[in-house]
Amino acid sequence: MYGLVWLASYPKSGNTWFRAFLTNLIRGDGYDLDINTLIGGPIASSREVFDELVGYDSSNLTKPEIDQLYPEVYARMALEAQKSQTNVYYKIHNANLVVDSSKGSTPSAYAVRTIYLVRNPLDIAISFANHLGWDSLDHMICQMANPNFTLASNRKRFNNQLCQTLSSWSGHVESWLAGIDNHNVFIIKYEDMLKNPQQTFSDAVNFLQLPYSSDQIRSAIQNSEFYKLQKLEQSHGFRERPEKSRLFFRKGTVGTWQDTLSESQIEMVINEHATVMRRLGYLSESF
Repeated sequence: MYGLVWLASYPKSGNTWFRAFLTNLIRGDGYDLDINTLIGGPIASSREVFDELVGYDSSNLTKPEIDQLYPEVYARMALEAQKSQTNVYYKIHNANLVVDSSKGSTPSAYAVRTIYLVRNPLDIAISFANHLGWDSLDHMICQMANPNFTLASNRKRFNNQLCQTLSSWSGHVESWLAGIDNHNVFIIKYEDMLKNPQQTFSDAVNFLQLPYSSDQIRSAIQNSEFYKLQKLEQSHGFRERPEKSRLFFRKGTVGTWQDTLSESQIEMVINEHATVMRRLGYLSESF
């Protein structure tokens, strides 16, 4: 069954890296990857996409008014995907929450499948702070614990993206994993993408019911290696990089938190997110 497929994640969890892999896989060997035209873009919170689908200029709308229209946007995305007789992918950072209580629907209700990418929040804190241009890791860690944390919420400047409700890191994860029992959500861990890429990406391809061989998957993985994405950003730029961030593809490593976060900062993250970290294998059961 084809239709709308979410590529969902809390920011800095490997979403863009996975999109690069998917682009290389679907477009095939010989394709010269352009990181500014990746499959899954523009993001679901794109102002341009919203305006086109609802026929309103969103700059004249308040956040509650935009939230009321989101279900209509998702429904139209899903309808267009069904008409295309293929999977249509959209990157999304919003938490999987009801945005309009009168309609009672979450983003996942409109998708046939969801790839949900997760990453250790201890590493996310460092990467996300860099992404936003924030000097204070303490502030980043506090925001990751904030159930009302949003992106692009500044009404004093025009953003290409609409306000996105992230919730806390734990709240975001739990909102999307709520659909896992329905077999339409597949979890990919950032750490597994690095440590066991062939198996991890192959499992994702099988979940998406895409007809590609092991050799084709291996080739797409090789063409999407992190250092290659870094080179492409350096040579061509990357329009998804925030203005305050020096690089979008910064390190692409695991465990940076061990040499960067203080003991108190590590304790802050674990105290706030221990339950979900344990569920995902980032903490031992005895912690």
